[in-house]
Amino acid sequence: MLGVFEDYAANVTAEDSLVMYFIRHGSFYNDQAKMYFPGENLRADELTVWLDTLSLKQIAVVNSTSSSAPFIDALSAPNRIMCTAAKNDGEVNATEFMKWVIQGLEDAKADCNYNEGVTLWEACLYAAEETLAWYAHEGFIATEHLILDDDGGGLGLQLIQNKNEENGEQEGALAKQVFIRLFTFSEHVPAQWVEEYRATIECIEALKHRQSRKPDDVYYGALDKLFIQAATIRRKIRTMEAEGEPDS
Repeated sequence: MLGVFEDYAANVTAEDSLVMYFIRHGSFYNDQAKMYFPGENLRADELTVWLDTLSLKQIAVVNSTSSSAPFIDALSAPNRIMCTAAKNDGEVNATEFMKWVIQGLEDAKADCNYNEGVTLWEACLYAAEETLAWYAHEGFIATEHLILDDDGGGLGLQLIQNKNEENGEQEGALAKQVFIRLFTFSEHVPAQWVEEYRATIECIEALKHRQSRKPDDVYYGALDKLFIQAATIRRKIRTMEAEGEPDS
């Protein structure tokens, strides 16, 4: 496994980002967190040492194994996003979270704000919600609770309980900027329109994050303006895709 990492490290630059998604089973024993793979297993301290050798724009690690929370303690650092399926090392059962991450990306249901892309925050939030819904539907007690850390604090945030709350150093801000899937537009759509649309969506998300610092009338007035702007651009894009040529 570490050999694969070394091959990757030889072919990246400081402008690249890395997203790692781990499945299978994990454990925490004798103060060692590890993931099980065919052959040699991967310990949290080994992954930490390797990640510390990289100089990348952003690094994201999604660990969907059981007993995965200690990986946050080991790997948390600035410009690094950590998501784990377990909130502590005592959540030892096989996880359901892993399948919902993939499904949310494949069918675009994780695109919560409909901006034609899925961020790491959206993918993890969607998967966390669907995971708990699955346990409720099956009549089981949930044995996994997703934690996200992206401020380097090493504490993490339990998404379902705190998805709309401020958390110290604004947990989640970095994860909302990292896209792990971008949906394509028709070749007839000017790139400038697409960039304007996505930039407007980003402005909406930034404004929502600053809501508590603005009076309600100022906040909702600015939000309405951005929503109208986004809807207008979106309609132009969809009209062009339907007609196959630019508006006159």
